[in-house]
Amino acid sequence: MIVYKNTAKGFKEDVDRNRIQEVLAENILKVFHGRRIGRSEQESWRNSLGFMERIVRRSEVADDCGILLEYTIPATYKRIDFIIAGENEKGHENFVIVELKQWQ
Repeated sequence: MIVYKNTAKGFKEDVDRNRIQEVLAENILKVFHGRRIGRSEQESWRNSLGFMERIVRRSEVADDCGILLEYTIPATYKRIDFIIAGENEKGHENFVIVELKQWQ
């Protein structure tokens, strides 16, 4: 299951509008049938995904690349935090997996 799926452009807009954590929380309610996310996890998303948005923007990831957040690995409860997916100039599919950590 994927909690958040958007283009790089859409992801940047959600972060710019300061609504990424709200979108994730709403989608988790739908995907996990009523499960609620605590404030600390939402704050973690806001902080970490703000940094990831700047990385996506500065690295010039194409606007049509896919951004997937909180991808649940089938048959487990483990989630992948952040995935960037797209094609290179030769049309080969590529993806990058990022594990986010909240350091204090």
